[in-house]
Amino acid sequence: LHSTSRRQRQMCIRDSYIAEQIGKLLDVPVLPTIPFGRSVIHRDFPGTIYITDETYEHYLRDVFSAIRENAI
Repeated sequence: LHSTSRRQRQMCIRDSYIAEQIGKLLDVPVLPTIPFGRSVIHRDFPGTIYITDETYEHYLRDVFSAIRENAI
């Protein structure tokens, strides 16, 4: 989970790659990373995209419900 700024976009790509490689080694499914995060500290920096705690919690609840319902 990341807030998204210019530098952090590169980190998201790297983290996704690492997760995919670990998933292949362990033979487990890997879901896409969440590109936006809760970033109270960085909110005032230009170019930072962030979400509220409430949005984050709802998003995770929906994703985990779908995983459970679809037996992923």
